[in-house]
Order: sequence, then structure tokens, then C-alpha cells
Amino acid sequence: MYTKKDGNQYLETYWDDENHGLRVIGNYVCDLFRQDLACVKLVKDHIEMFEWAHYRQPSIPQITVAKWVSDEDFKYIISKSNSKLFLAENVLSKKFRFENFDKRVDAIALNNCHWITVENIMSLNSCRIQVVDKRFTCKEMNRILKHWMNGGSPRLNHLRLYLDEVNEEKCLEGLKEYLIEGKPGERYFKALYGGDYTFNNVGLQRADGKIASFKISLDYILFIFVVWPDAKGRSFESFD
Repeated sequence: MYTKKDGNQYLETYWDDENHGLRVIGNYVCDLFRQDLACVKLVKDHIEMFEWAHYRQPSIPQITVAKWVSDEDFKYIISKSNSKLFLAENVLSKKFRFENFDKRVDAIALNNCHWITVENIMSLNSCRIQVVDKRFTCKEMNRILKHWMNGGSPRLNHLRLYLDEVNEEKCLEGLKEYLIEGKPGERYFKALYGGDYTFNNVGLQRADGKIASFKISLDYILFIFVVWPDAKGRSFESFD
């Protein structure tokens, strides 16, 4: 038993095979408290641990893929996973590509993702998409916005990605006629699975009445795009 400075204690165990130990402890604790796994982080032996987790329960709320994993194993895991949240922190080879990336998930966050394309973004069937370590051009961002304006990505309500320059004019090329203004003031958007954002009274409205807000964070050239209503049900006009 290990005792922390605040007096709390926890059990440390030692195994020749760490992942075997994790499976033994995981099974024991889940059975003891009659609880399923809430999240699984795959650090090594990715396929073996992924298969074990899905064997013991039909679905896992959150899957995180960490560190080095082969291209084939990553594609297998992300294709087979039925988790609501999928986080990828791993590094893939420079040749990795994923065609027809129509993964259905509530939220997906992709780091170290040199491989992701505009086509991947537009084909993802996700409510929340976050992309790190890849910069898109304003022309590419314009394609994504036009895709949404034309009814694409129907489940999307939150997108975060980085641009190579601050140029709102290029991002909105051909979309100025869809700009609308609401009541003056700030709007607070509560994103799915956490995250609060502030927007002004300008938005984009498409033919079906859906309204989106957007902004470029100047510090990191981060483009944030959200679709109303937010996770709390607040609309574009709402100030509460």
C-alpha cells in the first residue's frame, strides 16, 4: 500500500506483463463493484487490450489510442470502436491515409494527424471534431463551410482546427450573402463534453434555418465553428 502526503492510500501492484496485470485488476474491480469500464487508454499491445475491453463489455464510453501503433492496428481500432468519444494521441507513418472516413462518433479528437484531409473532415459522422498538429488553409476551411452550408455534416455542432493564416475573407469567400446578425451582445456556447466559447452577434444561416457561429482565435490561428443550439439547448439569440 502506498500512502500519499495527504494520507490517502492506494494499492501498487507489480507484474512481469503489465497489460496482463491491467486485465486481471480491471476484471476484478469491475466485477467487485458491478461497474463497466468508463474509459480505456491503449498504450501498448493495442489490439490485445482493445479486444479484451470489448470482450468484457459491448461498448466503452471513451477510447484513447496513445503512443506508437502500426497503421494497420490503428485503422482496425478506429473502425471497430463503438465508443462515443474517440481520442487519438498516437503517431502514424507518413504514408498513412484513411479513405471514406465515415466514422460515427459523438466526439473525436485527433493529434499528430498529418494524414487527415478536408475530405476526411467532411465525411466524418461526428458531433464534435477537434484536430491538432495539422494546419489547414483558409481555402480548405472555405470548402468545409460550404459543405455544411449545403447540408453536409448534419450531426456536426462543434469543429476546432488550426489555419495557416488569419484571413476571414478567404474563409468566407462566396458565403457573405448567408451572414446574419442577431441581437447585439455575446453568446455563450456550451460544447458537448465540456468547453465554453464566446461569440459575437454574427452568424451563418443555411437554407434549412440552421445557424452557426464562428471565430478565429488570433493567438494560435484556431478556427472554432459551432452550430446552435448548444449542449444546453441555448439558441443563437439566447444570452443566458
